Amino acid sequence: MKKHFSLKLNFKIAFLFIFISLQTISMEQEKPTEFLFAAMGYYEQGEYQKSAQIFKQYAGKPVPVAEPFCLDLVKKNHMDPFEPIPFNGETGEQEKAHRWFSAAQKFKILKHKKSKQLTDFLEEAKNAGNGPLLYLIGTLYETGTKQIKVDKNKAKEVFLLALQNRDLRAIFGLKRVCSSEYFNKISMNGLSLAKINQAFSLMPLLHHDEGQIFASLSGFFSNSSETFPNFLYLAAQFGYPKAQFTWGQEHYENESQILYWMMQSAEHGNLGALGLCGHMIEYGRGMDINNKTAYAYFKRAANHPQATALDFHNFAAMHQTGKGTTLKIMTDIKTL
Repeated sequence: MKKHFSLKLNFKIAFLFIFISLQTISMEQEKPTEFLFAAMGYYEQGEYQKSAQIFKQYAGKPVPVAEPFCLDLVKKNHMDPFEPIPFNGETGEQEKAHRWFSAAQKFKILKHKKSKQLTDFLEEAKNAGNGPLLYLIGTLYETGTKQIKVDKNKAKEVFLLALQNRDLRAIFGLKRVCSSEYFNKISMNGLSLAKINQAFSLMPLLHHDEGQIFASLSGFFSNSSETFPNFLYLAAQFGYPKAQFTWGQEHYENESQILYWMMQSAEHGNLGALGLCGHMIEYGRGMDINNKTAYAYFKRAANHPQATALDFHNFAAMHQTGKGTTLKIMTDIKTL
């Protein structure tokens, strides 16, 4: 009897994975838009109005790396004043954010340097392990200036140094200057999950929007059979909910790990993850059975703007069986 129940339950969870995955097929049609990295790029090029158009969505929000840029754009009259958020100094986020902002300030000077002077700055940044400044120096070799000729090989060398010094923007620089074959090689072999974890921990706290950009590198938005799981993992680490859902679904057999990533994705409002968390917790998959917690996930799914008939069914079923709630079904429906 227990074996029959287990088989039935495994089938149910598998069916949910398939059903929810079908709901997300439209992901392939998404195109990453411009977020923090783009805003920094515009700022570094002196295109402050374009930079402000992106940065303003992060002003006064818990995104430490954006704050010094936003405050400077307020001084330049490109953004309205806002109330900064006090950050916990113990996390080191402000120090990391200041390093990126400081590099952007130095970049304005570097653009006018001659080749020998830029080489001196490169050595200084290399010795200091300054990833953000190395990345920006790499862009100067990539595009060239009035004083410096375009040198893609030198740009590749500097981007690799920036990546070694924990600036993950260098991944995009390498994609721009390297051949597809070389980029695919380093993507598969040079970026282990351990290195990504280390780099991610030393970067300033960005916004989960940025995860969408890394998801694009993984092949997540294309129909290509060539995919790069390490980039998908990076997107999940950044908090991109659809990447978190896919990473948990495709890369783990351990139910506690699957549930962990589903809960991360649900925290960012992913509808499929909300429903799956409810079912896993209802049946004790990945953690002990907790009907109140399962009920809470089902209720959030039913409240979701894109809730489906399945989400309403799951929510109603909890009332029908009396799991996690003492409210009658018609009473609670009025609270939705």
